[in-house]
Amino acid sequence: MKNTLKLVIPLILGLIAGVFNFLALKSAVQEVSFVKAKIAIEIGESFDAGAVEELPLMSKYAETLKDSAVLYRDLGLLSGQRSTRSIQAGDIIFYRDTESLQGEIYDFRDGDLAALPVSLEGVTTPPKMRVGDLVELKIPGDPKDATTTTRWIGPFRLVSVGEEISNATEVSESTRISVAYDTKNKVMLEALENFIDRSRADEKVRLINIKLNR
Repeated sequence: MKNTLKLVIPLILGLIAGVFNFLALKSAVQEVSFVKAKIAIEIGESFDAGAVEELPLMSKYAETLKDSAVLYRDLGLLSGQRSTRSIQAGDIIFYRDTESLQGEIYDFRDGDLAALPVSLEGVTTPPKMRVGDLVELKIPGDPKDATTTTRWIGPFRLVSVGEEISNATEVSESTRISVAYDTKNKVMLEALENFIDRSRADEKVRLINIKLNR
């Protein structure tokens, strides 16, 4: 019996060590994707879709960048932003390279790809609006597209409300929200993206109304 134990115990310890080594190796090779410049971007130029691309990095290298560099899943945050420095092709895009992004934290869930910021300027904010709520947005039609009319779109899930991200925090007034860009709401998200692009190009294009969908 003693001889059997002497043989079995090293085998068990070897198996445990092998499992830990496998898990450590798996963690090290997992990738985290950031945004990098596909072409040179000069000061004041926009981060257009054709100017940036995905940069996958192994997680062990990505750890030092996660709080300062723009994650690829947050690509939507760069929409309408302009560069504050001359960026060479291949450079990683940092939050500090943009006009206003400060590396906010968002309440992302499985299936969320990015966050879309929406200005609430001139709109009465629903009372007690908080992260996690579903909202519908009333947007104006596009004069260049006769098929669009003033309409409600959504619902969209809030991933940030102003500077607050806590699910327990209720905000009565805010000038900005961010909604989840997920894989389930493609048609509505395309309509929202179109509206955001138009509002950034023309300050007269504004959100008409917002309501909670609880």
